[in-house]
Amino acid sequence: MQEKGKYGPDPDTVYPMEGFTRLWFLKNIIKNPKIIVGDYTYYDDNDNSPEKFMTNVLYHYDFIGDKLIIGKFYAIASDVKFIMNGANHKMKAFTSYPFGIFRVVTKDVPPYTIVGGNPAAMIRKRFSGEVIECLQDIKWWDWSIERITENMAVLCSDDIEKLKEVL
Repeated sequence: MQEKGKYGPDPDTVYPMEGFTRLWFLKNIIKNPKIIVGDYTYYDDNDNSPEKFMTNVLYHYDFIGDKLIIGKFYAIASDVKFIMNGANHKMKAFTSYPFGIFRVVTKDVPPYTIVGGNPAAMIRKRFSGEVIECLQDIKWWDWSIERITENMAVLCSDDIEKLKEVL
């Protein structure tokens, strides 16, 4: 059992910062079973309304069966939009009727890749291949909060050599 406050905020609380009500740990406010959010991922909302996050998940229809999966330690800004598979329209086709919503096919986004657009296209990688490989090897997001705290200086840097040392 972690000592309260010693390793940062409790991931099972709603507000990661006491008295600061515009930040929420999303996994503690999302009730939709088709939206899965990891520990420590937070949403920053200008309107102090956690319900607003759900209005930013667009075209998420139950009958399609897709899931929005957001991992651990993500920071999501106010009004970020998640456009789900139900929004697919082929603009060059003879009809833009969304036949695809009855059997839409999706792809995973590779680790540390920034995508945008609809359909989503790779914009760029956040890091070099070497850094991505190292991050995937150490899997820091699966560490205990104690180990994360002990290595915070390295995790909050861009020093690949120090990162390799924590392997």
